[in-house]
Amino acid sequence: MSTTRWVTTTSSGEPAWLRPAGDGVIISVWATPGARASEITGTADERLRVRLAAPPVEGRANAELRRFLAQRLGVPPSAVIIVAGSASRRKRVAVVGVGVGEAAERLGGL
Repeated sequence: MSTTRWVTTTSSGEPAWLRPAGDGVIISVWATPGARASEITGTADERLRVRLAAPPVEGRANAELRRFLAQRLGVPPSAVIIVAGSASRRKRVAVVGVGVGEAAERLGGL
Protein backbone atom coordinates (compact mmCIF):
# COMPACT_ATOMS: atom_id res chain seq x y z
CA MET A 1 0.00 0.00 0.00
CA SER A 2 1.21 3.44 -0.87
CA THR A 3 1.85 6.08 1.75
CA THR A 4 0.01 8.69 -0.30
CA ARG A 5 -3.03 10.36 1.21
CA TRP A 6 -6.39 8.80 0.42
CA VAL A 7 -8.49 11.92 0.59
CA THR A 8 -7.90 15.42 -0.66
CA THR A 9 -11.27 17.11 -0.56
CA THR A 10 -12.80 20.04 -2.37
CA SER A 11 -14.64 22.83 -0.57
CA SER A 12 -17.86 20.80 -0.97
CA GLY A 13 -16.30 17.88 0.91
CA GLU A 14 -16.00 15.42 -1.97
CA PRO A 15 -12.67 13.83 -2.97
CA ALA A 16 -10.71 16.07 -5.37
CA TRP A 17 -10.38 13.20 -7.86
CA LEU A 18 -14.15 12.75 -8.11
CA ARG A 19 -16.67 15.16 -9.68
CA PRO A 20 -20.40 14.94 -10.38
CA ALA A 21 -21.32 14.93 -14.08
CA GLY A 22 -24.86 14.59 -15.41
CA ASP A 23 -26.24 11.25 -14.27
CA GLY A 24 -22.86 9.98 -13.07
CA VAL A 25 -19.36 11.03 -12.10
CA ILE A 26 -15.98 11.92 -13.60
CA ILE A 27 -12.97 10.25 -12.00
CA SER A 28 -9.44 11.62 -12.48
CA VAL A 29 -7.11 8.61 -12.61
CA TRP A 30 -3.37 8.00 -12.63
CA ALA A 31 -3.10 4.53 -14.22
CA THR A 32 -0.06 2.31 -13.84
CA PRO A 33 -0.19 -0.67 -16.20
CA GLY A 34 1.78 -3.89 -15.87
CA ALA A 35 0.96 -4.68 -12.22
CA ARG A 36 0.46 -8.19 -10.85
CA ALA A 37 -3.09 -7.35 -9.80
CA SER A 38 -5.46 -4.47 -10.42
CA GLU A 39 -5.85 -2.36 -7.30
CA ILE A 40 -6.34 1.15 -5.97
CA THR A 41 -3.19 2.34 -4.23
CA GLY A 42 -4.25 5.77 -2.97
CA THR A 43 -4.30 9.26 -4.38
CA ALA A 44 -1.71 11.73 -5.59
CA ASP A 45 -1.95 15.06 -7.39
CA GLU A 46 -5.76 15.01 -7.07
CA ARG A 47 -5.98 11.71 -8.98
CA LEU A 48 -7.02 8.23 -7.92
CA ARG A 49 -3.99 5.95 -8.36
CA VAL A 50 -4.90 2.63 -9.96
CA ARG A 51 -2.49 -0.20 -10.74
CA LEU A 52 -3.65 -2.36 -13.64
CA ALA A 53 -2.98 -6.03 -14.31
CA ALA A 54 -2.61 -5.48 -18.04
CA PRO A 55 0.16 -4.23 -20.33
CA PRO A 56 -0.10 -0.82 -22.02
CA VAL A 57 -0.44 -2.28 -25.52
CA GLU A 58 -3.37 -2.51 -27.93
CA GLY A 59 -5.78 -0.92 -25.45
CA ARG A 60 -5.45 -3.73 -22.90
CA ALA A 61 -4.74 -1.42 -19.95
CA ASN A 62 -7.70 0.81 -20.87
CA ALA A 63 -9.98 -2.24 -21.11
CA GLU A 64 -8.75 -3.45 -17.72
CA LEU A 65 -9.32 0.00 -16.18
CA ARG A 66 -12.91 0.00 -17.48
CA ARG A 67 -13.49 -3.55 -16.22
CA PHE A 68 -11.92 -2.89 -12.81
CA LEU A 69 -13.80 0.38 -12.18
CA ALA A 70 -17.08 -1.17 -13.36
CA GLN A 71 -16.63 -4.06 -10.94
CA ARG A 72 -15.78 -1.79 -8.00
CA LEU A 73 -18.67 0.57 -8.75
CA GLY A 74 -21.26 -2.11 -9.52
CA VAL A 75 -22.05 -0.89 -13.03
CA PRO A 76 -21.65 -2.61 -16.42
CA PRO A 77 -18.37 -1.95 -18.26
CA SER A 78 -20.36 -0.09 -20.93
CA ALA A 79 -21.15 2.57 -18.26
CA VAL A 80 -17.41 3.35 -17.87
CA ILE A 81 -16.01 5.61 -20.59
CA ILE A 82 -12.48 7.01 -20.89
CA VAL A 83 -13.19 10.59 -21.94
CA ALA A 84 -9.61 11.91 -21.90
CA GLY A 85 -6.12 10.42 -21.81
CA SER A 86 -6.65 7.11 -23.58
CA ALA A 87 -2.96 7.08 -24.57
CA SER A 88 -1.71 8.51 -21.27
CA ARG A 89 -1.38 7.44 -17.64
CA ARG A 90 -3.40 10.53 -16.70
CA LYS A 91 -7.01 9.82 -17.56
CA ARG A 92 -10.50 11.19 -16.99
CA VAL A 93 -13.12 8.49 -16.76
CA ALA A 94 -16.88 9.05 -16.90
CA VAL A 95 -19.11 6.57 -15.07
CA VAL A 96 -22.86 6.64 -15.69
CA GLY A 97 -25.35 5.48 -13.07
CA VAL A 98 -23.43 6.16 -9.86
CA GLY A 99 -23.39 9.20 -7.56
CA VAL A 100 -20.42 10.93 -5.97
CA GLY A 101 -21.03 9.57 -2.47
CA GLU A 102 -21.58 6.03 -3.68
CA ALA A 103 -18.51 6.15 -5.95
CA ALA A 104 -16.30 7.54 -3.18
CA GLU A 105 -17.44 4.81 -0.78
CA ARG A 106 -16.99 1.97 -3.29
CA LEU A 107 -13.57 3.19 -4.36
CA GLY A 108 -12.41 3.54 -0.76
CA GLY A 109 -12.00 7.30 -0.93
CA LEU A 110 -13.88 8.32 2.22
